[in-house]
Amino acid sequence: MASLLRLALARKPGLGPNGTVPLIERSASLNLFEGLAHYAEICGLPGTDADTPLPLLWPAVLAAPLHMEVFSDRAFPLKVLGMVHLHNTVRWTRPLVGLSGKVDLRAFVDGHRPHHRGVEVDLTTEMRVDGELVWNEVKTILCPGRPTCERPPKPDPTVFSADRSTFWTLSGDLGRRYARVAGDRNPIHQYVWAAKLFGFKRHLIHGMWSLARAVGEMDDQVPDAGSIEMSFLRPIYLPGRVLFESGRVGTDRRFAVRAVPGSKVCLEGVVRAA
Repeated sequence: MASLLRLALARKPGLGPNGTVPLIERSASLNLFEGLAHYAEICGLPGTDADTPLPLLWPAVLAAPLHMEVFSDRAFPLKVLGMVHLHNTVRWTRPLVGLSGKVDLRAFVDGHRPHHRGVEVDLTTEMRVDGELVWNEVKTILCPGRPTCERPPKPDPTVFSADRSTFWTLSGDLGRRYARVAGDRNPIHQYVWAAKLFGFKRHLIHGMWSLARAVGEMDDQVPDAGSIEMSFLRPIYLPGRVLFESGRVGTDRRFAVRAVPGSKVCLEGVVRAA
């Protein structure tokens, strides 16, 4: 927690009128299975080992220390405090099964884009096995500040006919339990009082937990090679109850998580075969 607070409160120079986010990268060779069983349990996923498919979001959790190093680099000009995770894209080139030992991970940022609430940066993570790129993720993150472009029109809501649905009941301590596994100890996920300091009415669950649980609900519908694209639209507060739904649209599988009551969409996405 102390290191996270130091990172959040660190003074940053900002971009300036002609500034940009430079290429900042970190890499490491890490044990693929360290902490995996606990992660699967917290996310409601089947137990996994070298003979069963790897949870698709696990490499992002494994790379969390690299993400912290990238954002804490002195060359990263933007404040970490107040960052918002907007979108996530994950791609994999083959079934993530039969893996063993260590994998090579690389995380980097390079450049930025204008946003009507500040600027966006892409945090990219790559996982290689024996030199082969088998998985990569792009997290699009909003760094709040003065507007750098006009607000775009809101996209039309995604409509699909659900062929599977289930309710999730989330306990009040879920954010703290997930933080111990994932290393993301952002105060907004820990306690009500801490979340209120950042403008939330209660603490909320991590977006990456929600996405991992959603992918787990579609495990038999996830292709051997493909992509997942999703957007975080509203926070999921703790404790709480939400509705997961998914359905096929053409060759794609759409999914959404809705608040209960109210049915407002908290996150939505699509799974596509390569």
